[in-house]
Amino acid sequence: MVNMEESEIFLSYDSPYLVEVQDPDGVLSENAAWVSNRRKGDEAAPTIIIRVKGSKLKFTMKGRGYILVKVEGSSDMKTWQNLYTESREVSESGEGWMCLYEFGGLVCYKTVEVSIEQKEFIRFTLMDGIGDENWIGLVKVITVRNKLPLPLCNWFLSRPQITSIDIAELVLAYNGIKDIGFVVVRKDVEGVAKLYKGEEYDCGW
Repeated sequence: MVNMEESEIFLSYDSPYLVEVQDPDGVLSENAAWVSNRRKGDEAAPTIIIRVKGSKLKFTMKGRGYILVKVEGSSDMKTWQNLYTESREVSESGEGWMCLYEFGGLVCYKTVEVSIEQKEFIRFTLMDGIGDENWIGLVKVITVRNKLPLPLCNWFLSRPQITSIDIAELVLAYNGIKDIGFVVVRKDVEGVAKLYKGEEYDCGW
């Protein structure tokens, strides 16, 4: 259960928290997790960049075989600081990993919490060994402690066309509001879609 200081975000491909997915060799797949499965040996490790502010970030890895996971933080996407790195063979429970048999195969899980204070961008690098028996995934549900708002208009500008559905989904994501009524967004509301009735929004367009 998530307490009052924690917020869950879901990293779907169209999530407002997802900034960029780099997968030049097409080794990344998407389901309940972002999963890297390299088969040739010369494929680049995929990276996932998200934008979130808070004090702590908790994420869950899943996979088996040889894995390498690197997590970095940045305030400007130019200079990156290492927050967490793990490189090991995952084949049994231990060192924080819990291994289970699911759908006829071994799957191992580990949850990690890192400090993200003074950071606004988080980059995950996922690298697995060669072959189908090696793979590593980042579970899409991530928990942020003491989550802070983000600039809303930046998300709008990344979409070619904004609809009322987009705004409604964003309001629901941030506030859990079930009945949004008429929603108008102002750019001076940093990251949290507040409800304004009868006013116009201004994102500098």
